Parts: sequence; C-alpha cells; structure tokens
Amino acid sequence: MWFGTRSAPEIADPSPVARVAIPLPADQRQPRLLQYPLAITRDGTLLAYVARGGDGIIRLYLRPLDRVEARAVPGSEGARAPFFSPDGDWVGFVAYGALRKARVAGGEPVRIVQMASTAFGASWGPDGNIVYAPTINSGLWSISADGGEPEQLTQPDFGEEGYAHVWPQHLGDGRRVLYNVWGGNNPERVLDLDTLEAKSIRGSTSESGGLRILPTGHMIYSDREGVGRLLAAQIDLGSM
Repeated sequence: MWFGTRSAPEIADPSPVARVAIPLPADQRQPRLLQYPLAITRDGTLLAYVARGGDGIIRLYLRPLDRVEARAVPGSEGARAPFFSPDGDWVGFVAYGALRKARVAGGEPVRIVQMASTAFGASWGPDGNIVYAPTINSGLWSISADGGEPEQLTQPDFGEEGYAHVWPQHLGDGRRVLYNVWGGNNPERVLDLDTLEAKSIRGSTSESGGLRILPTGHMIYSDREGVGRLLAAQIDLGSM
C-alpha cells in the first residue's frame, strides 16, 4: 500500500514529492473492487484501511502512522468506505447492510442507519451529521451520527443531474459538500447544506472520482476515462 502527494506547478514554492510506503502485515491483502479502502484522520496520525486477513475475511484495521502494528476493529467484517469523525475519535464504515461507527479507542460498532452494503462514500461534518451515498443511484443523504431519520439532499435524474452522486467530502466551513456527479454535464459540484443548492465547479463532461481538496486550493481527482491518472485543478471555492 502506498500513497503520495505532489504540489501543483502553479504553486510558487512547490514542495518536493513525498511518498510514504506502508507495508501490510504478511497475513493481510488488500481486496479488489472495494470503494475507498483507506482513510486518514485530519491530523494525519491514524490510518484506517480495509484488508483481507489470513482467514480470508475482510475487516477494517486501524494503524497509528508512528507504529508498525495495526489492529482490527471488532465487528467490522465485510467493511468498506471508512471515514473518520472530525476529531478523530470515531471511525465510520459500512458493513452488514448498515452505516456504522466505532470508537477509535475500542469497543463494538454502533449501527447508525440501515442501508445497502455497497456505499459510495461518506463524510462526517463538524455539525455531527454524516453525508453519505448509500447506493450508486440514490443521491446524497444526511443523517445524525447518533442515528435518526435520514434526509435526502440530492437526486440524480439520469439527465442534467447525472445518474450518480458519489464520494461526498465536507469543505472547511462544514456547510458545503463537494461531490462527484457521474453522467450529466458537470463531474464535480458543491452542495450548500443550508439551501440545498448545488453549483458546478469545473466545465467538463469527463467523469471523475475520489475528490479531495488540498489546503492550497487545488482539487485532486482521478479520471475514470484515463486509467491510473491522478489530476489536479485549481478552483476558487470562495466564490461559490
């Protein structure tokens, strides 16, 4: 397993390429075709990843980045799409047909809401609500991290709104969410959680995935039409 970051050419004083190799234990393997098999806390100290153990079962593992050992999250068999709470005290994931959360310090997972076992991303906001995509065609939904009644935020229409709204990510103000649109005319949009108004941020018809916003104001994403390509675009979120 490895990941890297690279400053874009437009930055006046670019940082050098930084790569971090994180070998898995000998009895673990990264499964294929799992959405987002890893997540990192905001302070960059803890990694959550999905792996298949020596017994053949897929589980969620937590590993502090200053240590070699990783530990399995109890009750996380079949997990996918991990994400952390803003304070890093909880890790969320999908397993057993439900959105769940577990304390990083330990303990059994808590069910938040029943849903399909697919999941196309989730993001935990500073207001205590989780924005998630339960299925590929469901649109984005929101629910309190403590459970309750989910609220639908967006609805694909297989036209201008595309056929999928996936991979949500809260922006720094906590009141806006960046997400991917598959199909339609604009692959990335920003949703205002107060008005539920969505704005396009890039003029393109190519589908993208894995959106992330860097502190530099750049958006990084993968191009679904170009296998293995990681791209970057400078955007002005303040004008939206």
